[in-house]
Amino acid sequence: MSTEKAAEIMITTGNFYSAKKLAKEFHVSERRAYGWLSTMLKSERYETIQCESDSNKVKVITIDGRKRTLNQIQHDVLLFRRPTMLAGGVTN
Repeated sequence: MSTEKAAEIMITTGNFYSAKKLAKEFHVSERRAYGWLSTMLKSERYETIQCESDSNKVKVITIDGRKRTLNQIQHDVLLFRRPTMLAGGVTN
């Protein structure tokens, strides 16, 4: 598991996460989960907000400027109907 994968899951759920909650959900140590949160807070790749009532909780808003996960984007691409010309159909 990496910071990016944790952030992808966090953006999917839309929830606030503490190091303890991340550790429990991803079956890692709290120290590792705390490291992920620290990286997310410091890195320009991740736009995050901290919970007003508990500053130890973090929510991921965007990753590299995108608000949706890669899986969601790939799913939409697979559902997109390709033009007949690209799908191997004959046009007259």
